[in-house]
Amino acid sequence: MSDPMWRRPSRCDSGTCPEIKIYPNAVFLRNSQHPGVVLPFTPEEWGPLVAAFKAGEYDLPAVTHG
Repeated sequence: MSDPMWRRPSRCDSGTCPEIKIYPNAVFLRNSQHPGVVLPFTPEEWGPLVAAFKAGEYDLPAVTHG
């Protein structure tokens, strides 16, 4: 089995993007600007986390600079 590539969202154009690497028994998450810090997840943890993000459970209020 070959080592999967790190993938980032297609909408990411800021240079600071989440990246994931998916294996059959694990998912790894990192920040493209800090690739040495990797968070591991099991598939059982990853599915509910993604569902929570999609449901807006982790949305942050808009930040205004002024």
